[in-house]
Amino acid sequence: MESTNTDVDGRPEVHVRRVEQPDLPDLLRMVTALAAHHGDTARVSLDTLARDVLGDAPWLWTLVAEVGGSLVGYAASCPPAQTPFGLRRMYLQHLYVDRKRCFQATAVRADGLG
Repeated sequence: MESTNTDVDGRPEVHVRRVEQPDLPDLLRMVTALAAHHGDTARVSLDTLARDVLGDAPWLWTLVAEVGGSLVGYAASCPPAQTPFGLRRMYLQHLYVDRKRCFQATAVRADGLG
């Protein structure tokens, strides 16, 4: 298991980065958990998740949060546009923090994760 770095206050360091292929099983677990939290049943698979979040032009722009080498959360957004008005935006589709896997969840949330 990878050790966890801490900041000057002793809180675990949170690294936020773009999702990568090896992250997909953990991302699928978190997507499924978020759906269950809302009373839904996730129907996404690893293949459809890879199709939507990876590649040169992903449908969803997805970031993952990592603490001590473990994924503890994700954010997924998509770009809606209002062409007649020349507007481009990002719509935050999902924001999820896994409190069970994120030790010291209160400290990490206090640092702005979730």
